[in-house]
Amino acid sequence: RWRRLLNVEEARLVLDIDDDALRVQRVLGTTSTEIARLALTERSALAAQLEQQLDEDQRALRRTFLLPTGMVLRRTLPLPAAALDNLRTVLGFELDRQTPFKPDQVVFDARVLAHEPGSRQVPVELALVPRDRLQQALDEIDGVASTLGAVDAKGADARPMGYNFLPPEQRRQHRNTRAWVHAGLVAASLMFLLIAMGRLLDNRVGAVAAL
Repeated sequence: RWRRLLNVEEARLVLDIDDDALRVQRVLGTTSTEIARLALTERSALAAQLEQQLDEDQRALRRTFLLPTGMVLRRTLPLPAAALDNLRTVLGFELDRQTPFKPDQVVFDARVLAHEPGSRQVPVELALVPRDRLQQALDEIDGVASTLGAVDAKGADARPMGYNFLPPEQRRQHRNTRAWVHAGLVAASLMFLLIAMGRLLDNRVGAVAAL
């Protein structure tokens, strides 16, 4: 029970549209469990229906909405390793050359692909979504959109690919309460370690005095 409690922060809620329903899954590592499937016929009631389906721990999880793969344009670019220090700015300049869109027409993100350590050239996958298409997708889930921390793309295995197309100002800030629990446990461990060390020192002093 303690392990499940402390691992709640590592889990997340993943939402996607399946047929005419909003599917909600709890994902932890490689394990996913479907929690709810809500009809999209009454969009204004989606947020309330979702809250009713979640327990207290699930409501605290970060929420990620998945876009269909076909909505996302992806392209792999070889970039100098030094560009990784300021990757987003570099990709902003590359949008005009590498895509038919202007920077203000899209939202984009990127991920660094596998490469040899120390390589001068690093493969980076640029992924972008037209801004109006993203807004249309968010409008489909109405009030639920305001509770999202990320918008990602659905991979071939129906899992998140690791992007976040949601503009920073629209991302719901997630309170990392479990991190404070872990920090408290670390602090308690250090305190008990110091007490044990002090006790050991007292025992040695007493042994020397007795000798």
